[in-house]
Amino acid sequence: MKHLIESLHEDHRNLSKLLRLLETNLLILQSDNDPDYFLMFDIIEYIYSYPDVFHHPREDLLYQKAMERDSSVREGIEPVLQQHAELKKCTHR
Repeated sequence: MKHLIESLHEDHRNLSKLLRLLETNLLILQSDNDPDYFLMFDIIEYIYSYPDVFHHPREDLLYQKAMERDSSVREGIEPVLQQHAELKKCTHR
């Protein structure tokens, strides 16, 4: 369990780094300079696929187990599960 939580936390840190890098390249593009298009494509591809295929299913499983053990956490967890569904829709759009 500890390994899973550490892995999920690492995923969040990595995603934050990638989003900052993408934002930096978008600022470069907005300033009429050439960003690293290949890097931008790779980041977008990662954001498009990794969370929905690997990260969120593991996170959702962890949340389901927590709710099975203690139903009082359901109120705090259900919005996160809904966010995951919305994020998937937004990402694909």
